[in-house]
Amino acid sequence: ELLGAEEVEGGAVQVAAAIAAALQSGDYHRSDDQFFTHADGEKFPVVFSVAAMQDERQAIEGAVLVFQDISRRKEAEKRLQEYYEKIVAQEEEVKELNLDLERKVAERTHLLEAKNRELLAIQEELARAEKLAAIGSLAAGVAHEINTPTAIIRGNVELLKMTLPFGAEGQEEAEEILRQTERIALITQNMLAFARKHSLNRQS
Repeated sequence: ELLGAEEVEGGAVQVAAAIAAALQSGDYHRSDDQFFTHADGEKFPVVFSVAAMQDERQAIEGAVLVFQDISRRKEAEKRLQEYYEKIVAQEEEVKELNLDLERKVAERTHLLEAKNRELLAIQEELARAEKLAAIGSLAAGVAHEINTPTAIIRGNVELLKMTLPFGAEGQEEAEEILRQTERIALITQNMLAFARKHSLNRQS
């Protein structure tokens, strides 16, 4: 079935040398990397071994050559290597997908954290606005409560001042009361302005 030794792809010399070594010194030789050629020209992988034959006096009288077609084994090894490479490629793809997923999760987490900080800031601002609005409402109520008796006091003092002769006793006291009522009026106006400002801010 095999062609001659000259058709052994790069192995004729190695096979001959292995046979010669076995015949001369009894060395054992084995090779897994030879290719032989069928009669139809198809090459196939072969493992061969050479062992010396000895008689009862340990004299070498020949050699035994064993050739084994390992095409199926090589094909299985090839498929196994391809499968391994495919697994490695898939693992790399999964690794890249995981890294991409981790990047996206980190980006989304960062975005959510920023949104949460923004929401907390808005909530704090609303809380401050509510407090200021409450203070403004209280200030408006107090201002109205103060304005009413202050207006009465001012009106009565002005009437009293009109009945007093110029330079009469009590004239200076009446003037001082009017100055203080004007001061009170200015304070209540500021309180009302504060209340209106924070009322507008709360509505906006």
